[in-house]
Amino acid sequence: MSAWPEVDPGAAGLHAAWYTANVAAHCITSQRCECGTLRAPARYRCAVCGSDEWEFVPLTPTGVVRSWTITRRPLHFAFAEVLPYALLVVEVAEGLRFLLHYRGDAESVSIGDRVTIDVDRFGLPFAKCAD
Repeated sequence: MSAWPEVDPGAAGLHAAWYTANVAAHCITSQRCECGTLRAPARYRCAVCGSDEWEFVPLTPTGVVRSWTITRRPLHFAFAEVLPYALLVVEVAEGLRFLLHYRGDAESVSIGDRVTIDVDRFGLPFAKCAD
């Protein structure tokens, strides 16, 4: 496998703010409303209390694979060199689930595996083997 490409997601608004928060925290983050509700993806108002007061907070940098698929055709040319790769649905201890690229052997992933979550230089989170 070649080096994993790091591509600027080109996000705007709250999504860009989330990537920036991930870079600043050196880990995956989530919005936390003033009422304590965590939410991802980022939204302007809390679905529980309606507040627009929130902050980004770091999350547990490990999680459990709840679902996965293997990608054998790149959706973007930058990922052609790393085929096949796995996309994982990972649940963190806080109960949130994220869709993450897996930087490891795509064929070795199983539901229930523990993974580590990291972020690249653009703040895009990814999963890797927990060992």
